[in-house]
Amino acid sequence: MLICFGGDGTILHAAKDATIHDVPILGINMGSVGFMAELEETELGQLERLAAGEYTIEERMMLRVRLLRGRQVIYDELALNDAVLSKGSIARVAELDVFADGTNVCQLSGDGVVVATPTGSTAYSMSAGGPIVEPGSDNLIVTPVCAHQLSARPMVMAGTRTIAVQLPRRSRKSVYLSVDGGKATRISGNDRVEICRAQRRTRLVKLSDKNFYQLLNHKLGGYRP
Repeated sequence: MLICFGGDGTILHAAKDATIHDVPILGINMGSVGFMAELEETELGQLERLAAGEYTIEERMMLRVRLLRGRQVIYDELALNDAVLSKGSIARVAELDVFADGTNVCQLSGDGVVVATPTGSTAYSMSAGGPIVEPGSDNLIVTPVCAHQLSARPMVMAGTRTIAVQLPRRSRKSVYLSVDGGKATRISGNDRVEICRAQRRTRLVKLSDKNFYQLLNHKLGGYRP
């Protein structure tokens, strides 16, 4: 078991190596929100329950994100939260074509697009107006970011889909790809980003009996009666 002290960014960074080696993660929040953390720093006494086996394992879907330049794969990464294609800090509009299993489902004009897992639905995707999806679901969430068109809407797709995002043909612009908030990679007109459900799944250790909606209200200030 990997006991991870930090915020959500720390847990995301650790999740890739832990998942590859089939090691479950217990997150302890030392940051501000810590939405994926199981314990707060004031709850360290509960770690004693690990030795007694008083915990469960919750599996979370991950994404496989590949960047293809022609037929060559130049980037291949796992994501627990999301893959983001954005225009960066340049004050201009990004134009993107989004495909699902080879069919063009939308042409976006705006700041970019987020492709998220259910776990990532409460991160950047939610801030961009995307839906909140229960983390145990098996879906891909496609959320436009500040789209400059009335027809652009978030979409929830089946986990079996393969999503491709690319610039329009003959486009001279560029966008940037970031996976789980990592280092941005520049995408040019001949590149294609393919995103699908990964074969591996992140395993998170659960000690408390709080359900997803209780956590949502506590961490993100959800609706209260």
